[in-house]
Amino acid sequence: MGKLELFQAFVAPAIFISAAGLFVLSINTRLIAMVSRLRVFRKEKHLAAKSR
Repeated sequence: MGKLELFQAFVAPAIFISAAGLFVLSINTRLIAMVSRLRVFRKEKHLAAKSR
């Protein structure tokens, strides 16, 4: 095994782990935004029903 292949063997997992972390962070950010919008919607719905 040459030096280049050894370097690739060490670097490739780190790149994949980093990519997976970015993917999870992206999904988490979208989930937080969805939950926030849902909370606002439910609050407005509750206030509208209360004012009737």
